[in-house]
Amino acid sequence: ALVNSKVFVSGEIRLKSDSGVLAGGDFYVGGSIATGKLGYTDGTKTTIHLGCDWKLLRRIRIKENRIAIIERIQENDKAMFKELARKTPAQLTVKHREHKEELKTRMTREREILEKLRDLVLGLKDKVEVKRYCHAVARHELATSVTFFFGAEEVKPTDALAGVKVTMEKTNGTYFHGLEKDDKKGSKAKDAPDKKT
Repeated sequence: ALVNSKVFVSGEIRLKSDSGVLAGGDFYVGGSIATGKLGYTDGTKTTIHLGCDWKLLRRIRIKENRIAIIERIQENDKAMFKELARKTPAQLTVKHREHKEELKTRMTREREILEKLRDLVLGLKDKVEVKRYCHAVARHELATSVTFFFGAEEVKPTDALAGVKVTMEKTNGTYFHGLEKDDKKGSKAKDAPDKKT
């Protein structure tokens, strides 16, 4: 079992037993996944990035987390500035005025940092490529709580499925396909050209 984890793998993840469970957390996998059960049936989220350069995606995630932190700080600073702006000149002490100027300077700096980080994230996302052959196999059960990412492409099952292979390209209008004999045995997929997303 591989549960409630944050996993970064350049190759593949293969749990050979049909009772093997991969569920909960975030998985960044350079190759494919094969397991018995994929995801929790209680709704706990499992996020899987397949066929990816996990180092690049990790850099993107770190920068996105920084953006979220600075945005929260910015919102707090804006709220404090609005509170001071509501005061009349007679109500403002020297300390209030100094704090107001300090907030102005900070908010300007926060805007500049956010612009740089957002541009950087966009540039990094342009470099994301996905290996076309990568897929996920759930021999016994695939829960609806699982979200797959093939680069920027998000794929999510609407119903619980059994004996299924999830691929990055639609065939007959779906990403979800019944298993072939090789998939049931857990044979390795052949390499194919990468796809840029």
